[in-house]
Amino acid sequence: MKNDIYQRIMKKPHLLVAYTWIMYSAILFGGREICAQLRKAGPEFWGLSVADLTSGRTPPPLSFWKIDDYMTVRTKFRERVLKADALLTSQERREILDESGEIFHKFKLMTTSLDEDTKNLNI
Repeated sequence: MKNDIYQRIMKKPHLLVAYTWIMYSAILFGGREICAQLRKAGPEFWGLSVADLTSGRTPPPLSFWKIDDYMTVRTKFRERVLKADALLTSQERREILDESGEIFHKFKLMTTSLDEDTKNLNI
């Protein structure tokens, strides 16, 4: 898959916008949700005290998912995407949307495959 992505971007560099947007969304939005779910495992699971999780800060290892100044990151990223959008043709925009659909399709296939693989482990 890595070579496929590389070849696609070498032929059509504007497709990198699709990969960037999806990774941004996954890390920024998905990361917040993942951290919230991981906190639910409780402090004992993470080797932390109750105070560590209730202090309002995000201690390691959960700090990996914490993005300081979330709104600034979000605003700056969106501003830059809009600047890039102004440079794109309508055909390039269409190709970016199509590529985004392909990326999500590949993610769905990978997720389905992982689900099937773990079912077969009987854990």
